[in-house]
Amino acid sequence: LVDRATRLVHSVGDDGDFRARSCLDIDPADRSVRVAGSDAARRLLVVSGDDGVLRVSDLGSGECGEVVVDVADPDSDLGAPQESQGRVFIPNYTTGKVVIVDLETREAKPTGELVAPGSEFELFERDGIVFYNDPDSERAGVVRVDGTFSQVQKYDPERPGAGVVPEAGRDQAPVPDLAAPGSGEGIDQGALGGPDQGGGPDDLDQPDQ
Repeated sequence: LVDRATRLVHSVGDDGDFRARSCLDIDPADRSVRVAGSDAARRLLVVSGDDGVLRVSDLGSGECGEVVVDVADPDSDLGAPQESQGRVFIPNYTTGKVVIVDLETREAKPTGELVAPGSEFELFERDGIVFYNDPDSERAGVVRVDGTFSQVQKYDPERPGAGVVPEAGRDQAPVPDLAAPGSGEGIDQGALGGPDQGGGPDDLDQPDQ
């Protein structure tokens, strides 16, 4: 439970009572602030687009902003952070990229351009995998912890109403492990029914047909 006016954050138990409490190291007038909790630890993740920083607070200690990392230029448009595998993923709508912060080393690394700059895209985590999606275009895919990404063709932008249909009579290969670090930004054409998007150093080999 985040109270911007008092700059306090409370964790809420199943019975509705407050548990741990932490302060929120923000300017109450900063409307660019986005807050998220951690599923892996009692951490609070706070990003400010006005400041271009990520602050990480420990809900157990109650300390404010124990970790502060520069993640973007000031006055950037940033989305709510997502945590996965010890990293924090922050959508940067201004650049069309995602900034990945290693919580252990405090290193921040941007991906390549995922969507057109200025697009407010979706970013969410499921089962240790981080997905991105631009609702207004054909761009979507998976972001890996090493900063590489795989694009998935949602539809043909020249024929958006037709969808993506696998080639007739073609066996579909198993979906590759898109979350595996270091496996590049390309995806296999047969695996997801779309062309190889490329853009990475270690594109996956084509499976036997």
